[in-house]
Amino acid sequence: FKKGDILVCQGVDPNMTFVVPLAAGVVEERGGMLIHGAIIAREYGLPCITGASNAMQLIENGNHITVDGYLGIITCRTEDL
Repeated sequence: FKKGDILVCQGVDPNMTFVVPLAAGVVEERGGMLIHGAIIAREYGLPCITGASNAMQLIENGNHITVDGYLGIITCRTEDL
């Protein structure tokens, strides 16, 4: 994980809180606007999508993704333009 990457995970737990400020956005498989990851992302003004079932299987390391936290849309492409 590098600064500016999108954090894709099952869920942000308190031990991972230090990683969130480095991220450009958060995608969590667990759902809910009141779960820890969503609250931390909101505090840092980061786009966050929760309840993204199978995100860790569908989004591969190195994919270029865009996270629209307002609309709840993840756009993924596997190659550079």
